Amino acid sequence: MSWRWILLLCCLTVPMIGGCDQAPPPEKRRPLVDADGDGYPSTDFGGRDCNDEDVGINPLAKEDTTNKRDDNCNGQIDEFTLTTGHWRLTTQDAKQDKSDWHFEIRTNSETGVQYVRCIQFRVRLTSKELNKDTDLSFWLSGLGANEAKIENNRVIWEYKPTGKEESFTLQAQFTSENTVTATMTVTDTTPTIKGTATVNLSGKFEKPDAKNAEDSAFCGRCYGDTTCGAG
Repeated sequence: MSWRWILLLCCLTVPMIGGCDQAPPPEKRRPLVDADGDGYPSTDFGGRDCNDEDVGINPLAKEDTTNKRDDNCNGQIDEFTLTTGHWRLTTQDAKQDKSDWHFEIRTNSETGVQYVRCIQFRVRLTSKELNKDTDLSFWLSGLGANEAKIENNRVIWEYKPTGKEESFTLQAQFTSENTVTATMTVTDTTPTIKGTATVNLSGKFEKPDAKNAEDSAFCGRCYGDTTCGAG
């Protein structure tokens, strides 16, 4: 069979591509669909709206803690939308400092999940073996959105610095948008310390006082901003 017959056969059997010497047309991409008009396309079309039939449900909606549904599409149901910013915790333990406990709450802009961004505290460790107390100050400003997530109104944070003898566990239960109760356990097995402490705390959101040296120190370490205005 000559090449002319082969070319004719090709054109007769594949007419949809517009000719044997042309490439097929590009596949059309599906348009993003926003059926409820809330500005967020459905997850079925690559968006982040988990219910595209309800304008009240989208990633920036305020969570209703009584309706048994995921209003803000973050995978949680009826969780508090916590006040973001600076929180102060205190303790009634006479051996511990009563105010030098802080953390910063932020919200992941991509997922809507809230998390603890920075932590600072001072704790007195008691060593029964060495019969002494040791003051330990600690702060961590680099917590990422997946390290201390707040899920179902709780956060559990466990941390052991690489190459260190210290370990930290924080368990917090938020009781409203602005209040929390927590337990912090700190252990240091360094031979000269060998101390541990479990401290019960209560706390609340509050705007930091830039004139307060303690607040300014925390905010400066967290964001390099003595009023916690960054973030």
